[in-house]
Order: sequence, then C-alpha cells, then structure tokens
Amino acid sequence: MKIFKNVPKLILFFLVLLVSSFCFGNQTDPKPKVVSSNPASDKSNTKSNATLDESKDQANPKISSGNEGAHGGSDIALEFKLSAMRAIYVIQSSDLESTQDLKTHNLIYILDNSKIYVVDEPLLINLGDFHQSSVAISFPHRSEIYINKGLWNEIKNQDIKEALALHEVLVLAGLETTGVYTYSQYFLALVSKCESGVGFLDNSFCEIQSELKNND
Repeated sequence: MKIFKNVPKLILFFLVLLVSSFCFGNQTDPKPKVVSSNPASDKSNTKSNATLDESKDQANPKISSGNEGAHGGSDIALEFKLSAMRAIYVIQSSDLESTQDLKTHNLIYILDNSKIYVVDEPLLINLGDFHQSSVAISFPHRSEIYINKGLWNEIKNQDIKEALALHEVLVLAGLETTGVYTYSQYFLALVSKCESGVGFLDNSFCEIQSELKNND
C-alpha cells in the first residue's frame, strides 16, 4: 500500500527527468571556429591577404618584388638615366685633363647594370647629428639607385639633374660619396661656364655640350 501511496511522487519525478532530458539533453558545447589550413579554400581569407599584400607594396614600393613578379616602368627613371648618360658622354668625350681618370671607369656599363627605382618616401641619409633628405640615394653593394619623385620633379634646371644623376653613378663606381661631389660639381661648373662664356675652358667640352642641347 505504501508503494501506491508514493506513485504520484514517482510519476512526478520521472516527469521532471523527461522534461530535463528534452530541454537540455541536445545542448553541446559550441565548436570553436575552424580556420582553413588551405587559403585557397577560404575565399574571404585569400582576398584579405591579397589586399594586405597590395597595400604593403603600395606603401613601400622600393621593397616590392621588383622584377620577380610585378613589372613596372617610370618616366622619371628614364629621365634620370638619360641625364646620367648625357653627363657621362660629355665628360668622357672631352679632352679635359681633370676628368681623364674617369675614362678608366666604364660608367655607362655601371649605369646600364644598375636598378633605378622611383619612390614617394623621403630618402634620408644619416649624417651623425642630423639627417639629409636626398633627391636620390645609391647602394653600391646592390647596384641600386632610388629617386624621390617629388624632389626630382621640383628640379627645373636640366644641368643640375645631369650633375645629380652623374653623382649617383659615380657613387656606384666608388668615386664619390655623400657630401662629396668632386666630379659632378666640376661638371656643373663647366656647364655653367660654357653657357655664360665666362672663364677659360677647353672648347671640346663646350662643343659637345652645345651639340647635345641643340639636338634636344
């Protein structure tokens, strides 16, 4: 009889178990988000990475893949190279004794085998207590020349561009360095004398310089 008296309590107990099982029995711990180990299978991840790579290259063009991937050209790089070639041609074709030692260096070969990059970032040279913001900088051990686009475009005097381009090639050749413009400064002074007609100057230099200008 006691058993029958406890029947309502047993029924109530089993009902509680049944409801609990129905409400909570199917719940499991949330699975962690699985990141695909294959980027090709995750399109959104691939797109994000591509965007980051592109922005990185745009922010640091001088550290881009260069000729091992994307290829590019610049009118400034071409103008820089032409300016250097003109200066080299004038100096090496003249009979000036002060520049005869330059003829022992194949400057055209050095120029042709260098890489010229144009960048928007400031090109800073550490000079001890201060930094020099340069129009161009050269790395002889890598045969590379970097040109700051904005500063180069600000130069309106073609003679100065030629002297500056000559300086960078001479840096690659080990004949000049930062703050030392032995030959490039001399070249610019000679050009100024040719144009002004002031002071004695070897005629061959002026004739060659004049011929180039007339052919422009």
